[in-house]
Amino acid sequence: MTAKEYLSQLLNLERLIEAKRLECERLDTMSKKVSSTLSECKVEASHDNDKNAVIIIHMIDLKKDISEQMKVYAELQAKISKEIDDVEDIRYRSLLIMRYINGLKFGDIADKMNYGTRWVLILHREALKEFDRLHGERYCA
Repeated sequence: MTAKEYLSQLLNLERLIEAKRLECERLDTMSKKVSSTLSECKVEASHDNDKNAVIIIHMIDLKKDISEQMKVYAELQAKISKEIDDVEDIRYRSLLIMRYINGLKFGDIADKMNYGTRWVLILHREALKEFDRLHGERYCA
C-alpha cells in the first residue's frame, strides 16, 4: 500500500458512509410512500405491510452499519491525524491535513495556501514521500 492509498482510506470511508446515509434516506422515503398508500386503502393489504416491514428492517440494519463505520472513521481519523502531525514541514503537514482529513480538492488547497495548483501537486508528491519515509513500515504489507 502506498502513502496515498493509506491516507485515502479516510476519504473512501467517508464516501461509503455518505452512500449508506443516502440509501437510508431513500428507504425512509419509500417506507413513507408505502405507509401513505396503506392509509388510503380500505382493503386489508398484508403484502404491502410485509414490504414496509422489510424496508424498515433494512433501514435499521443500515443505521447500525453506519454507526459502526462512524466509529471506525473516528479511530482512523485520529490515527492518521497523529501520523500527519509527525511531518515536520508545516507546508506538507497543512497540505496533507487539507487533502486527507478535510477532503479538499487540490484547487481549493492551492487557493488556501496561496500557491498555484501545479506547485501544490509538487508539494503533495513531496509530502507523500516524507510521510512514507516516516510511516511507510506501518502500512506496507
